[in-house]
Amino acid sequence: MTPAVKRTATEAAAVEMDNHPIQAALPHSLSVSIPFPTADLARIAAAVLAVDRPLKPTEAIATYAADPNDDAVLIINASASSLKMLRTSVNSILEQLISVTNTMVEFAP
Repeated sequence: MTPAVKRTATEAAAVEMDNHPIQAALPHSLSVSIPFPTADLARIAAAVLAVDRPLKPTEAIATYAADPNDDAVLIINASASSLKMLRTSVNSILEQLISVTNTMVEFAP
């Protein structure tokens, strides 16, 4: 039995993106790591952001997961067919993330 390999957030994101069939086919990608005060808040943010499905999954897609080395860090992996679509997608994701974190500040214990 081989021991588990610790990966950096970037390496883990790359593995996750390679395992997603649509994301692997999209040539432009970006991985963003967002730290949260607790692992629970990072998981809540990932769950809330993952609810919205992409309008055009053949042109842009995003995945959300906790960093395998630090559960309090949210990893966002975005891929798109063009740089313009990637910029637009990431901008939308970050705007949604701002809303999520503002809500957490107001209502989280």
